[in-house]
Amino acid sequence: MKTGQVTSNLRAQRGHQAYQGDIWNYVSQSEERNQFKSRSSNLSDVFEHRRREIDSLAHSFPLQEQANGMAVFIGKMLVGVDLYNRMSVFAEYFPRIIRSLALEQAPQTIDEDLQEAEAKFKTDEFMDEVLACEKESFPGAGVGSERRFQFKTVQGTLLDYEAHMIHLTAIKKF
Repeated sequence: MKTGQVTSNLRAQRGHQAYQGDIWNYVSQSEERNQFKSRSSNLSDVFEHRRREIDSLAHSFPLQEQANGMAVFIGKMLVGVDLYNRMSVFAEYFPRIIRSLALEQAPQTIDEDLQEAEAKFKTDEFMDEVLACEKESFPGAGVGSERRFQFKTVQGTLLDYEAHMIHLTAIKKF
């Protein structure tokens, strides 16, 4: 949601912003998913409510040696990809990504086993789709430039600096 809104605002030359009403709606949905109501509608309260469970889950996903990104699956469904230019940068962000994903998903049991070959195939197929997307360039929020893309099944952002990829995030649209 936020990626699409920021892209629309960049097109209209309104900067890197999303609509606050939609953000509050997202917080409300997160409270509902996590069965916890914050007195101040603060997303960090929802996180604190599930901190022990989220930390436990985060520890069950160790950082893979030599990794500079990850494909995220829920069951057999690929939901997104994050890639970084350096392993050290990915290692720094990895725990935050895992915790964020754990908060995003309501506690659930998934009975589907994803085989490594199937995961690789789905990831390659998804990345082919990302590479085929037409990308619009905008100045980065800090330095560099952002190439944003939206297609019927995928959206995301590629941040680069002096023609070098810094970070790519691609999210499956459902």
